Amino acid sequence: MNDLVIEEQDFEKYFFDVRKHDPKPGQIMACYSAMAEFNRSNEKQQIIDLLKMPKKALAITQVMRKLLFASELDAIRLPLAMAEDLKNSMTEDEVLDKPYKYKLEMFFYTDPQYLPADEHWTSISLLNL
Repeated sequence: MNDLVIEEQDFEKYFFDVRKHDPKPGQIMACYSAMAEFNRSNEKQQIIDLLKMPKKALAITQVMRKLLFASELDAIRLPLAMAEDLKNSMTEDEVLDKPYKYKLEMFFYTDPQYLPADEHWTSISLLNL
């Protein structure tokens, strides 16, 4: 049997973003996770701006989860670390320039045979489809 090689341009033929697709019978949920760095970006500036506004905790975690694919824990931990740095007299520019490490998680539906045998990928069985 030949090993299937999925190229970047073919990725969406085999892996379906859970935010945009429903699972098909027999599919599993695949989670890709890796460590990432939150560096200077428009999203980082957006988080800093939201940190300065009252009652924006939910919006901050949503940006972290939906735009940056941060894990649930890091969607909270990372903005708290940024807020702590700002509270401890770091300037916005210093916070923008400081890299913050976080766990990135992306979820896809796929057929079990397409799940890569790689430490970055795990599967989640789907019941009652």
